[in-house]
Formats: sequence, C-alpha cells, structure tokens
Amino acid sequence: MQNEYVYHDRKMMKWMPFNALLEHGEYLQDLLQKKHQQQKPVILEDHYQELNYKLEEAYLTQTPIKLTLFSDQQYQTVQGTISQIDVSNKLLFLNNQQVVAQQIVDIELL
Repeated sequence: MQNEYVYHDRKMMKWMPFNALLEHGEYLQDLLQKKHQQQKPVILEDHYQELNYKLEEAYLTQTPIKLTLFSDQQYQTVQGTISQIDVSNKLLFLNNQQVVAQQIVDIELL
C-alpha cells in the first residue's frame, strides 16, 4: 500500500500565535508612551490676566521674554522679543517664529 498522505499547508494560520505576540508588544509600547506623556496644566483666570499683562508690557517696552509653551504633550521654551501680535488668530511673532497663544503656560521677562 502506498502512502497517499497529502500535506495541506495551513498558510498563515500557523503564524497567528506569533502575530498575537507582536500586537501585544505594540500595545505595551503604547502604554509606555502614554505613561510618559504629560497633561497640560490647568491655568486659572488670574494667571491668564497675569500672562496678558506681561505680554502687553513686553510688547510695549520691547523687553526680551522667555515663553514656556506646552504642545505635543511636552514643554518647550522660546526666547526673544515680540515683533507682532495677531489678536484675531491668537498668535505671537517672536524672532520670526510663530507662537500660538493657547500654548503659553508661563512668561518670564528677561
């Protein structure tokens, strides 16, 4: 009697358990990234008024300032002199750099 066994390849089915491990690894990477993300601080009304006052003072006297910005879940600092303020679009122009006003967390006069 001849051996008439025919091998039927399961194609990608045999690799499915390893695919689950890859998806688990991606999930763990996402969790670690979210763990290191920072949340935007809550800014109270009196702090907003203080920021506005400092912006007006720096613009009128052309005093150099240091801005602390919060964007993309991280803090950034920008230094310079305010050259223009676009009130309608809520933008500042600082040394030919455009800054969105909602990203400002702190202002330091230099």
